[in-house]
Amino acid sequence: MCPDRPFVAETRTVGSLLTGSGTGFYIPLYQRPYRWNKDNAGRLIADVVDGISTYQETRRSSTFLGTLITVPDSDLYPPATDRPPTVFQVIDGQQRIATLLGMFGELNRAAHSAFNSLNEGERQHILPFFEPISQKLSKSLCLTSSATDQFTLPRMIRGGVDQWGIRPDNYKSEIGSYLATYDLFTVPQLTEDMSSFNDVLSTMRDSFVANMPFEIDALSEDQWKSMFEQRRPSNMPTSETVDRLLKLLAFASFSMNRVHVIWVQANHEESASAIFESLNTTGERLTALETFVPLVVSAKGGQASYAGSLEETQIKRFRKSLTGLRSKEITPRTKTTLVGFALSDTGRRLGERLYVQRAYLREYKDLGQEERQTFITGLGNTASCLRQLWYGEHPLPRIIHGTC
Repeated sequence: MCPDRPFVAETRTVGSLLTGSGTGFYIPLYQRPYRWNKDNAGRLIADVVDGISTYQETRRSSTFLGTLITVPDSDLYPPATDRPPTVFQVIDGQQRIATLLGMFGELNRAAHSAFNSLNEGERQHILPFFEPISQKLSKSLCLTSSATDQFTLPRMIRGGVDQWGIRPDNYKSEIGSYLATYDLFTVPQLTEDMSSFNDVLSTMRDSFVANMPFEIDALSEDQWKSMFEQRRPSNMPTSETVDRLLKLLAFASFSMNRVHVIWVQANHEESASAIFESLNTTGERLTALETFVPLVVSAKGGQASYAGSLEETQIKRFRKSLTGLRSKEITPRTKTTLVGFALSDTGRRLGERLYVQRAYLREYKDLGQEERQTFITGLGNTASCLRQLWYGEHPLPRIIHGTC
């Protein structure tokens, strides 16, 4: 990427995005947990089915799933014992990408189940269509490990709880655990705290077991060739199972080759955050505090050292200053607190844009240990005092008695 260009944007099919050789995606620790639900999963499937129906009618169709914003990442936490050659940190789009990976996993499982239920003659006819699509679905889920030369590294992991390596117990997040333990013939047993992802996978399975609501016979010869990359045989066997399997394969092919995202690759986190802030007009906004905490944990030497530390105490004070606020009030209150603290710290007024405040807080990692403690204590004091002085009930007595 040219250093003079803060980002490059390109349209990519989901298939090319998720089957890139050696490309892994990393969800930073500050990103919110997986939150999509059954309704989100149902809409995704409906969008693909609608796209196929439109393709059958017009011969021109593609489905757009939004924007993926990433930045190259080499500083993984915790450090990876065996990592993909190319890693992108996901600034925006983790919900969609994780759901697509889950969809491809359940789709591949359903397709294999249908294929194995065919008789020998049917399998021989279907195999040339089935095998390349199934291989592409499998490739989307995992990358080749340099240690084993097998597909054992999950395509996506979450920072702080997952660690790329060949051991399945390296992965504790929904997507990391799902991909690391994926098996074609075993339905995953995820833990209760992964209920949202479990619900989405369940919706996928139910949809793929049911008859897909489009007609495979409605594909023209050209559409069939485009979908399966070879002509339709004249002696294709006909049965309900064959029809269901072909629909699953058509759904998979369309999802990979005609479903698109705009992939925005920024050259550093500040650019990525600025782009995200500009494009994110409806979703929940991250705050600079959320992106600062992983930096503090990392600088402290990990979660074990952070727990019970002065740093954790001051972060808790900041978070306590936000308790009781409505969701839409948290971001402006956080910005106000950081502006006040930066003014006392540097004598300059800090801008309120997320990328500006993130850049300021990232300077924390360049400080010495005592400077870090002074910095984060001042941050906690500012948050606590602002809550009482400007926003708390009966603040003056507390100030007079020195309890602020």
